[in-house]
Amino acid sequence: MKPLSLTMSAFGPYAGEIHVDFSKLTDHGLYLIAGDTGAGKTTIFDAISFALYGKPSGEARSAEMLRSKYADPKTPTFVKLQFLHHNQPYYVERNPAYLRPRQRGDGFTEQKADAMLQYPNGHIVTKTDAVTKAITDLLRLDRSRFCQIAMIAQGDFQRILLADTKTRIEIFRQLLHTDCYHLLQEQLRAHTAAQQEAFSSLGHQLTQLLLQIRPHASPEQAALLDTWSSQPPCADLCQQAAELTASLCSQAEHTLSCAKQQRQELSQAHTALQKRLALAQAAEKTRARQAHLSQLIEQQTPRFHALSAQWQQSEEQTPQREQLLLTIQAKREGLAAYSALTELSQQLSDTQRSAAETNKRLLQKRDQLQLLQQKQDNLVKQQAVLQQACVALADTRAQLERTNHQFEQTNRVASFYRNMHSRNKEQKAAQKDYCQARQHFDQLRSTYEQSERSFLDGQAGLLSQSLVPNTPCPVCGSLTHPAPAAPSAALVEKAQLEAARAACEQARTKAEQKSSIAAQQRVLYEEARQNLLEQAALLFHDTPADQLKSLIADQIHTLNQQRTDLQLQLQSLELQAKQAQQLPQQLQALSEQRTQTQAHIDKLTQTLAEQSSHVQRLEQQLAEQKSRLACASYEEALAEVQQLEQQRTQLQQQRTQLQNELTSCAAELQNAKAEMKGLASQTLSTDSVNSLQTQLSQLHQKLTSAEQLQQESHTQLTSLHNICTQLSQLHQPLSQAFESWTACKALSETAGGTLSGKEKIALETYVQMTYFDRILIRANTRFMTMTSGQYELRRRTETTSLRQNSGLELDIIDHYNGTQRPAASLSGGEAFVASLSLALGLSDEISSASGGIRLDAMFIDEGFGTLSDEILNQAVRALANLTQGSRLVGIISHVAELKQRIEAQIIVSKQKSGGSTLHIQA
Repeated sequence: MKPLSLTMSAFGPYAGEIHVDFSKLTDHGLYLIAGDTGAGKTTIFDAISFALYGKPSGEARSAEMLRSKYADPKTPTFVKLQFLHHNQPYYVERNPAYLRPRQRGDGFTEQKADAMLQYPNGHIVTKTDAVTKAITDLLRLDRSRFCQIAMIAQGDFQRILLADTKTRIEIFRQLLHTDCYHLLQEQLRAHTAAQQEAFSSLGHQLTQLLLQIRPHASPEQAALLDTWSSQPPCADLCQQAAELTASLCSQAEHTLSCAKQQRQELSQAHTALQKRLALAQAAEKTRARQAHLSQLIEQQTPRFHALSAQWQQSEEQTPQREQLLLTIQAKREGLAAYSALTELSQQLSDTQRSAAETNKRLLQKRDQLQLLQQKQDNLVKQQAVLQQACVALADTRAQLERTNHQFEQTNRVASFYRNMHSRNKEQKAAQKDYCQARQHFDQLRSTYEQSERSFLDGQAGLLSQSLVPNTPCPVCGSLTHPAPAAPSAALVEKAQLEAARAACEQARTKAEQKSSIAAQQRVLYEEARQNLLEQAALLFHDTPADQLKSLIADQIHTLNQQRTDLQLQLQSLELQAKQAQQLPQQLQALSEQRTQTQAHIDKLTQTLAEQSSHVQRLEQQLAEQKSRLACASYEEALAEVQQLEQQRTQLQQQRTQLQNELTSCAAELQNAKAEMKGLASQTLSTDSVNSLQTQLSQLHQKLTSAEQLQQESHTQLTSLHNICTQLSQLHQPLSQAFESWTACKALSETAGGTLSGKEKIALETYVQMTYFDRILIRANTRFMTMTSGQYELRRRTETTSLRQNSGLELDIIDHYNGTQRPAASLSGGEAFVASLSLALGLSDEISSASGGIRLDAMFIDEGFGTLSDEILNQAVRALANLTQGSRLVGIISHVAELKQRIEAQIIVSKQKSGGSTLHIQA
């Protein structure tokens, strides 16, 4: 990739449009980018990186920060780059997202990010992501590797020069993309940890099982289990524990059998004793019941006589209860007089509620009338605004017609341009056909002339065969023939000569036809070209023909955008005009609604007055009705009736309760006498309940002990069976987990560089060492040149400690005194030359690793101020060697000595008015 030209507009520190013509620097190769600090020297490379990949070269700057703060709000921000790739021209244009003034109205709107890439054959790719992918596929480099190869920043590579192994590992991981090996190391470490965790988990299970066996073991067996628990878990230990558990299972089975037999015998004795106790307890309950019934009969007999006397008194009060019932009936019949009063009150309440609703609707209609008046006022104001839109509609239509006319003219010029391009291809093809036909004719003519000479030469040989001594020669008449011509070995027949002549004439005719066609095509091309220039002159005046293509495309794009904007504006104005036409109807409808609402208000006002008068009449009638009744209201009269009914109910309840008590007492007394008679006829047990309970309690304790022994034996046997099963299942997984862990641990320690007694060189570091050696080989070709053969970079191959990371330490060999010392001991100028050499070596290595990709442009940023004159001259000569093969190498620096040594320069300067500008000095 080699840049030909770069155009920046409102980009970075550049407020306006800046053009950089790299073709002026091609003859020099090495050039200087000089200027004040912050003027925008590095921005040139940022613009190239942004044009290609949509991002600047540095990570600290995002694409949204690229618009110039010095630019006029109306100045667009974009970057255009024309470059060569495999000697083919490409063109890319890109703009970031930024805020621009609205085309209509005040304020700002967002300009979306966009991009366009044009191939040599005219194919165009658009959209930011698509262009970035196309550039990456074209150059076979992503932005990160492109910046590593094309931009050498002194500070970045001086960190590599002065870093230790640990820091270099992190730097090389980013530059050489060796993170896949680091990821492999971490995955192996994590997998080893997982395998160890799995083995530890199985070992923990074995330890837990040993602890579960211990409560069931004898003291000797428990001591053995303690010994096993202190040992590392293994498959053999698991097998021994399983055998011990099987032995304990046999002992537990024998104990369980004995416990079952003892429990069965005790259970039978317990059941027989329970039956005797039940009979003794029943006899005791019967005797207690007889005593209770005897006492109950003695108590209930006097109560029955008393209740009978109270019932006789209740029967005598029957006339008073009947009189109370008649009084209640008379009072209830008088409640009917209060119904009219209740109805009148309900009518008054309904009328008051209707009046309130009428008043509410009246207020709503008045609010509605006020809202209609506001709407009418708003429509009158809107009518004035929409009338202005109707005036603007005609202007916009006229402007759109002019734009459409310009768009059609530009398309017509584009059609003439395409016609000229087509005619040019046709005339070139016709000229090529003519040249081929002419070449074919020249070959056939040469063949014919040679055949003609051979034919004429052969005629003398034929005549010499017919000569006879002393006979006149048919040509000269001589009788002697001293030197007759010899017959030709390659005799050409006359038919062959005629065929060659005919073919030559046919080729001549065809060449003349092709010449005529080529001339006609040339005339057509010139006519098309002249037509194009005439039509283009009407639009673009004296624009050169080679610039018409881009100018026509820009004009079509601009006019098409204007047409779109005008059409949107026209749609908006037409909508407003349509609204203006509808306004009179809306105003008429609002006026009618106001009239109807006012009529409704008048009607509601009259209705409200009538309802208020009716309320007054009802209130007067209600007062007259209340004055004629004993109680103030129906509720008071009803309360008096309810009180009398409650008194009657209480008397009735008392009589009913007395009747129920008398009936219950008589029944209870009768039942007790009948049950007493039945109990006297039963035969009762004579056993002592207390004695039987004592015997049963002692037997129950023995049975409980036997059941507990059986349960414990069963639990122990179940637990031992479960432990034995788990030990059998654990044996093989424990063996496999141990084997997997040990194998994975060895592999992880090898890849991670943590083997005991070995150098701490991880797999990633080992790969980086190989890259580092190749980088140093490439770097030393420059480093030794820049230092006149004094210094050489070399990776340290011997480690001083097995406890620290090693493998990427860097030393300097001084060939003047034969010493080897750390790279950190270099002086400032020497360190810069070394870091520059490292950077160039890394750039070559990355280019080689990417498939031998070569970038014909490189930028080197700062660091030359620390060099002596001699080393500066050597560094400039070494960098000049990089330009062989038409490569461009730009040095970004403000060092004054470089201005004297490098002829070609891009001078960047700040403007007092704000922003920066540049010019090329070559």
